[in-house]
Amino acid sequence: MLANWKPYVMGLLTYTPLAARYSIPKTGGTDDPRYCYGVFMRHLRYAHLAGKAGLPEVVAELGPGDSLGTGLAWLIAGSERYLAFDVRRYATAERNLRVFDELVEQFRAHADVPGRPEFPEMKPDLDTLTFPSDILTAAHLDRALHPERLTRIRRALQDPEPSSSGRIAYVAPWDYATNVREGSVDLIFSQAVMEHVEDVDHTYATCRRWLKADGMISHQIDFRSHGTSPTWDGYRAYSEWGWRIVRGRRDYLINRVSDAGHVEAMNRHGLRVVTWIPAMLPPTLRPGGYARRFRELSPESRSTAGVFVQAMPA
Repeated sequence: MLANWKPYVMGLLTYTPLAARYSIPKTGGTDDPRYCYGVFMRHLRYAHLAGKAGLPEVVAELGPGDSLGTGLAWLIAGSERYLAFDVRRYATAERNLRVFDELVEQFRAHADVPGRPEFPEMKPDLDTLTFPSDILTAAHLDRALHPERLTRIRRALQDPEPSSSGRIAYVAPWDYATNVREGSVDLIFSQAVMEHVEDVDHTYATCRRWLKADGMISHQIDFRSHGTSPTWDGYRAYSEWGWRIVRGRRDYLINRVSDAGHVEAMNRHGLRVVTWIPAMLPPTLRPGGYARRFRELSPESRSTAGVFVQAMPA
């Protein structure tokens, strides 16, 4: 019973003098080069399986977190421009440079891709964890890892642009009015971020506006409770008023949008799903235990604890 009250207490604490301690969510440790390398490899592999050959020229990331490492992996691999957008400026130049240097060594060594033993929570699974030499060929890597090219990237990383211009841009905090040119981005990706964005509909509309005609969005979305309830789907039992208390004054928490809600928003803004890899868990709530907004969820949505989704302009 006490555990059921904990989310309410944590939310109420954000209104007290202790607010600074309890109102800023953790970002998940994206300062680990191996983690960034593994995330990059998953988005890369599934983009190719969906028919996107080569490397995207311009890549944008939503919510990079503690470092720009995953976006830097795209640059090291051969992309030419990286735009990072976050609600707060978590990444530091020192941390970014350390992660960059270690990532370069991973690519030079053709290191295997991290799997479940190394990162149990990393999704989606891959059919092989060997280096994707069919995509990143020796000839391609010779060009991508040329010392002069890496020096140019490293120099740009030391002073990334605070707006959406430049080879590396780090915009934090960002809003939807950011001056990214319409139809200029090849790939927009995120890892365990889209469950946190405040306005899912507006975010997908923005992604569609930024994307080139043959561009792609690639998102791993986690529908679990993120500590807001004792069970993975328990947050779906909170009424709207109860959720306001649990959320408190945090900048962001989770948005409680289901897998079906994400698909509806994508479709509404002209994005067609091309990859859909769900992670399933048995629901813990009884049919009568759902709050009103969740009572119409399908049995499949009630069991969907996460999904890796890629979509392209329809």
